[in-house]
Amino acid sequence: MEVVRRWVDAWNRRDREAWLTVHHPDVEVDWSRSRGPLKGFYHGRAALRSFWNDWWAVFEAVRFEAHDFIDGGSEVVVPNTSYLRGRQGVETVARSNFVYTVEHGQITRFRMFQERAEAIEAAGLRDG
Repeated sequence: MEVVRRWVDAWNRRDREAWLTVHHPDVEVDWSRSRGPLKGFYHGRAALRSFWNDWWAVFEAVRFEAHDFIDGGSEVVVPNTSYLRGRQGVETVARSNFVYTVEHGQITRFRMFQERAEAIEAAGLRDG
């Protein structure tokens, strides 16, 4: 879970290099369930670098708040809320659930789900 906590910290500090470093070079990111921008799949750190640049081109400020870190061995589920402000000053709140796969101290897969139950199931856990 420490790797995921470092991910959260680097994102909130807007430290791209620290954020990229916690990801395995061949990381797989499934952002296909997004209701917002950048919906799709990303593979590798170069794709994540582009994702980062595109994200921060859209948003002026983002604060990611993790509500919990649910330990499932190599899978970590993080229900969360993001507070976002766009470049035009529009503010919004987004709730989602992230599932991180951590192997050998790096994130090898990162998936976003809208519903907690879906994230829990995807991680092979039971809710409750």
